[in-house]
Amino acid sequence: MNLFDLVLSTGRHLVVLGATRSGKSTTVLNIAYEAYKRGYDVYVLDFYGEYPLPFQRYKPVLPFNKRILGFVISSALRPLSGGLEIASAVEAALSISSSWSAFMKTLLGFAASPMFRHGAQAAFSRLLHLEKYGVLVDGELPFYPAPAVIDLSYVDRLDSRIVLSLCTVAWFLAEAQVRDFSRPVLFIVEEAKFQDIPGLLPIIYDALDQLAKKNVKLCIIMQCLPENRDRNNTLRQQCLIVHNLGQIEEDYILRYNFPEDIRGLRLGEVVVYYPESQSWIKCKIKPRLLPAKPRVPEHIPVENHRPVAVKEEIEEVKKEESEKIEGRSKSDGWSLREIEEVFVKAVSRRIEERIKSLEGEIREIEEKLKSLEKGTEVNVDKAMCSDVFSEKIRILAERVERIERRVAADSSSFERIFGLIDALEQRTVFLEKKLSRIESVLRKIAEHLEFQQQLRSIRGEEV
Repeated sequence: MNLFDLVLSTGRHLVVLGATRSGKSTTVLNIAYEAYKRGYDVYVLDFYGEYPLPFQRYKPVLPFNKRILGFVISSALRPLSGGLEIASAVEAALSISSSWSAFMKTLLGFAASPMFRHGAQAAFSRLLHLEKYGVLVDGELPFYPAPAVIDLSYVDRLDSRIVLSLCTVAWFLAEAQVRDFSRPVLFIVEEAKFQDIPGLLPIIYDALDQLAKKNVKLCIIMQCLPENRDRNNTLRQQCLIVHNLGQIEEDYILRYNFPEDIRGLRLGEVVVYYPESQSWIKCKIKPRLLPAKPRVPEHIPVENHRPVAVKEEIEEVKKEESEKIEGRSKSDGWSLREIEEVFVKAVSRRIEERIKSLEGEIREIEEKLKSLEKGTEVNVDKAMCSDVFSEKIRILAERVERIERRVAADSSSFERIFGLIDALEQRTVFLEKKLSRIESVLRKIAEHLEFQQQLRSIRGEEV
């Protein structure tokens, strides 16, 4: 029987067990995709940003909703030893607060009160980092619209992710109490071991019974069953999807009566306990989707993306090459501009000096001509004046010719500079074309490698 038909046909919740790197995320990823294709509303609590599903990705938020906030905080963060101080401090602070900032200030004030001191300090310390990340949002927001991937990798601190995961499950449980789901729901809880922290109220075990009545199926991903006897028995009543357990598989065979088939499971093989027939069935997985690499936390809004390992490496190489080429072209552009400015300043300075000297000489000639016209220089010989005048004109003509030759030489140097710039631009265009061809070849290689990887996974070979 097909694995997806088997696990989606059961009326119980799904408990995925397996050691690290045994293929749990791959199995759950493809179960979520198959459930989505069959009409399920799918929610995924993605701890590391490795679920490349075609769903909208959301940054985790916790709205200020007085109707459910007291239950969410006290249920998710209250210890088993009672925790009444946390519950009373939270309820008292909510009654006099209208926003998250006022609520946090009220808790901080309660920390000095002998009545609410311990509870206020505990709640404040758990919510303080969430306030810094901008997760706490004022307003009564509805739960995320399905299908949705709630990307907890937006928060880089592990303890804050755990608090968000606990609060999100409690929030969904509170919404399910006052809401009817028109379609079946699959709610995937990644790293569910953090939902079973010793000393905290196990909200997820309360959710198992209550959500089953609302046509909601939980998918809990764990590395091993909890040591607590009651919780262990509760999970073993569900639909178990067992991967390679490593050395503890012998303990599970002897202690919990698991079948011999769980010994030495390879990648792509699972053993399913089907509660309807009370039988163990060994199945092989032919995944259509593979998990992406865990995303590095970034302080930017989460986008709807599907990162693929090979494509990310190619994008990084392309980005580095483009930055190198851009840096070289930028440095060349600045050096040419400096050369151009130096030439322009030198030529303009020379031309201004020549023009000033010519204007002075012309001014002297004009004064002498005026004096000759008025007869002020009677004693000057006309022949001598004519000789002097012709000599000045000749000298002036020679100087003008020299200036014209120098200007022509300067213009030719400018032409050479502009020709050099054109040659550099043509070289840059050629390099860009060559880079684009290299990118296309790398893209084809990446597509081929991805196709081969998918083909091996479909055949059931080790990837």
